Amino acid sequence: MRSAVVLATLSGVLMIAQLIVAKATRDTLFLSTFPVTALPAAMIFTAAVTLPAVLGGSSLIARAGPYRFLLGFLLANALAFAAEWTLIPTSPRLVAGFIYVHVGLFGGLSISGFWSVVNEHFDPHSARRAFARIGFGFALGGLLGGIIAERMATWFGVRAMLLTLVPTNLAIVGLLIALGSPQSPVEPVATRASGLSTLARSGYLRALALLVVMVAVSASALDYSFKSRVASVLGEPARLAKFFAVYYMATSVITVVFQATWSRISLQRFGIGVTLSVLPAVLLLGGTVSAVVGGLWAVVLLRGAEAVLATSFFRSAYEPLYTPLPPQKKRATKAIIDVAADRLGDAIGSGGIWIVLALAPHRTWPAALTIAMIAAAVSLWLSLKLQKGYVAELARSLRKGMIHVPEHEIQDATTRLTLSQTHSNIDRSLLLREVAAARKPHVAAPEVARAVAELMSGDPARIVRELEAGPLNRRLVSLVVPLLEHNDIRGKVIQALDAVAHEAIGQLSDALLDVELSNRVRYRIPSLLAKVANPKAMRALTQGLSDPDFELRERCARALLSFRRRDPTLRPPNALVLAAVQRELEVSPPIWRSRGAAKPTRDPTLSQIGALSSNRSLQHVFTLLCLRLNPDELELALRALGGNDSKLRGTALEYLENVVPTELKEALWPHLADHRPLRKSAPRSKGELADELKRSFSG
Repeated sequence: MRSAVVLATLSGVLMIAQLIVAKATRDTLFLSTFPVTALPAAMIFTAAVTLPAVLGGSSLIARAGPYRFLLGFLLANALAFAAEWTLIPTSPRLVAGFIYVHVGLFGGLSISGFWSVVNEHFDPHSARRAFARIGFGFALGGLLGGIIAERMATWFGVRAMLLTLVPTNLAIVGLLIALGSPQSPVEPVATRASGLSTLARSGYLRALALLVVMVAVSASALDYSFKSRVASVLGEPARLAKFFAVYYMATSVITVVFQATWSRISLQRFGIGVTLSVLPAVLLLGGTVSAVVGGLWAVVLLRGAEAVLATSFFRSAYEPLYTPLPPQKKRATKAIIDVAADRLGDAIGSGGIWIVLALAPHRTWPAALTIAMIAAAVSLWLSLKLQKGYVAELARSLRKGMIHVPEHEIQDATTRLTLSQTHSNIDRSLLLREVAAARKPHVAAPEVARAVAELMSGDPARIVRELEAGPLNRRLVSLVVPLLEHNDIRGKVIQALDAVAHEAIGQLSDALLDVELSNRVRYRIPSLLAKVANPKAMRALTQGLSDPDFELRERCARALLSFRRRDPTLRPPNALVLAAVQRELEVSPPIWRSRGAAKPTRDPTLSQIGALSSNRSLQHVFTLLCLRLNPDELELALRALGGNDSKLRGTALEYLENVVPTELKEALWPHLADHRPLRKSAPRSKGELADELKRSFSG
């Protein structure tokens, strides 16, 4: 795994270095050959050429795999740059226009193909750390590319900058060969869906594509303003080449700092949604400031901020969004989203600028800023929304990756992965009023007096006869509850109380919380309340979670989970659940271990604890977590953690990292035993392994 990260990082360094040199060369040649007003048309034309090319490329990626596609693509890239270097002295305008389209197409597809290869080398959990390091390599590549472009432009001119791109592409090919092809399952050709149809069926991918479009709209609008101001001030090719080289180098240096510090911290601490939202949030704030300040440097700084944050914060959070997807789904759509959606955004932004140039050429800067800020606002909304989609895809990946999951064990597996809604705190005064009402004396009718005498007789036969005589009078519940103490008549007592439980919630709740009753009686109350789907019963059971007795807390938690299974809206307030989990995790190790082995249970989620640990304390903690998280998807995560598939375990651990509250992770993680080595199994044939992989990612 470490060697894969090193090779992928080195490839990323060269990938971005060659892209920076290519962009500096492209911008210098275009702006020194054509008027700046031709820039929107060039961007729209590039988008028009790129869209069908990307559709063809995504089809090739789906069929041949991203690894083989990228190797061939980089070789073709090197040949194209060599041809352009040869033709530029004789056909400068033709080459300048061709390079603009070439860099727009080849740059996007090569980066997308690279991330597709890298994505298939890592599971979602290891991907977070690996991508942070590879992203840092990207930042270093930007710095290296800026240095190369600046020195080559100063020493040898623009044409020499173009020549450096040939060996760079060949070096990347060599590193990718050393990295090797990712071992990913490949579906038969007959089962493959096109990228567009896959995109149309997935709301998550559509949201991802729209995010890329909106970010590109902002970037293209700012890019035109930036380049038009620079071209009008500098003008000469030599000055343009040096400026763009220094600009890209400066933004790369800042990106290195951001990538090494804040973007990595943001991704680890605040998650994908917040990290994605940094770019559009800064564009909104910076756009407001730039509208007031104005001038060349305001444009340069805003465009530079966009470039830095897009490479650091946005890229670090964007690439992990693909990791939960099955490889074939990823292969079919990633190039379309990465490149086609990006070019579509370029076309939309450039089209808006083109219209402004035709109608109000002196208002291009306010118009470009308005377009960029509107797109940034939409991007901000999508960034926060995609966090939920990412967690849902992780859960879906777990469901599809499970092998031999009996259908009767899977209940309603809808996506309820984000934090549950906050409910009001327990109304303790209301509960006490109910208890007081239950204790209020009543005038006893003759039949009630006779029943009291029978129930208080102490004779098991008389008590059973009275319980079987008919429905229990609700007034007598407080007399019947203590009879749960006696094992010989317990069954009849439970039957009688079951029949009136929905009418006697207050009395049963009072008994549950009455510390003067024996524990044997109190232990049997939660199962009675569990059959009453009522907020009053839920409140009493929630209070039981803080009882000093572990057995009672455990039974109350299981009763609440039964509520949760039947009605997802009937669950305790988040704050109380978190407090209960924290109390359980803070007990000393001797107490944690002294509770013994996990108890048998029919609940499919809790039964998976045995695959991780036989500890009863851990089982109780996950019972509590089920009150906050989706129990069906939590079951699949626990099943994966207890299995032998390292990639699936990584997916499960990444899922848990995204849904378990941050304040619980430090205490919970040591109990997950994710560090254990894989168990060796008997050798299997390549066909057997392929069949198992197909089953794992089917559906």
